[in-house]
Amino acid sequence: MNKIVEPVKEKEESSTLPLEFIVGELKRVEGEEFAYLSDLLVKQTAGLAYKLAYGKLGKRELAEDAVQDAYELVFLKLHQLRDPSAFKSWFCRIVVHCCHKHFCTKPDFEEPADPERPHEKTVMRATLAQLLRWLPANDRNVLLLREVMSFSYQEVSEILRVPVGTVRSRLANARKRALELLKEHGYEH
Repeated sequence: MNKIVEPVKEKEESSTLPLEFIVGELKRVEGEEFAYLSDLLVKQTAGLAYKLAYGKLGKRELAEDAVQDAYELVFLKLHQLRDPSAFKSWFCRIVVHCCHKHFCTKPDFEEPADPERPHEKTVMRATLAQLLRWLPANDRNVLLLREVMSFSYQEVSEILRVPVGTVRSRLANARKRALELLKEHGYEH
């Protein structure tokens, strides 16, 4: 089976059509138009999906598989989405669900490419990956969505299907726990 999503490069190609418009049109067209708009949808959302899946799973291959599964589910269930403006949070919930459903709950993160000569960014990524490994799933999810992926509180609330107040309290607890874990394991600022 061909992969819908290949590893995403930093500067990915995107469409000038708004995502909400693409989603609305996908629900009503068929054939070549559907194929064209599907491709645009994937180009606009692949980076987001991959970052979310990689953040949860920690391995490139697992993230690619989860994203592949998510897109298959999205195109199968797109007719059920009532409001095209809600696509982004709906899509992220599907990606998170695919990560949970098909793969282990504890991430197994890849090591930095060259541990002998780590660069600052590589060290930060490795530290973050290790921190996410140590945290429980609820803490990991809220930190990943809010702090790493920069979703608003409202978007995190929609993705996780919890009230905004719960997002705020989980985030405060996750930050506190993260700092404690970093200190406990010898990481100092």
